[in-house]
Amino acid sequence: MPRKVTDKAFVQQRQRFNSSWPMVGAILLLVVMGMGIGLAMSYPIMANPLYVISQLQAGQLDESTLETAAILLPIVFWMLIICLLLFVMLGWQMMNNEKRLLKILASQQR
Repeated sequence: MPRKVTDKAFVQQRQRFNSSWPMVGAILLLVVMGMGIGLAMSYPIMANPLYVISQLQAGQLDESTLETAAILLPIVFWMLIICLLLFVMLGWQMMNNEKRLLKILASQQR
């Protein structure tokens, strides 16, 4: 069973998270952008639709590559759906935390 956090500890925890977020968020953005750029440069067939179109028009894509892409497309689609669902659930939890914090602050102002 999860441990019940007191209101004071909860507010302090939120303050710590809030103060560290700019650095953590910037690092995460840089990592994601780096991964995207690295993928596009290393494997343009996976990340650059213009490259794929030019390869298709030139007839330079193997049939096995097209088969692999056709197999992986549904997997990528469902992974994207799962990621979006997790993102919405995370947002839901964040709003619950903010609602709790607002209640705590409102009760302290009375």
